[in-house]
Amino acid sequence: MAMKEREAISSSGWLAIVLGLGSLAVAVYAVAQIRHHQQDPLPYVVAGGALFLVGVTVLRGNFVVGPNEARVLTFFGKYAGTVKTEVAMPS
Repeated sequence: MAMKEREAISSSGWLAIVLGLGSLAVAVYAVAQIRHHQQDPLPYVVAGGALFLVGVTVLRGNFVVGPNEARVLTFFGKYAGTVKTEVAMPS
């Protein structure tokens, strides 16, 4: 079965980097609040863990496409598209 190449949608990853690092920072802050709320720490543990997973997932999705390069995107192991163009950094 022949596979047809599709152009994937991509954009600059600066917003994703800011959101990923921000969620990691808030996760650390939420876990640090446990010592102030020792009577009921469960919401802070859950929030910290969830924000940590979100931050790692968002940061893991960033990639660099250099000149004369392409990246293949997969979603749960299935082909989702190919990114061939590099996105210029804002100046």
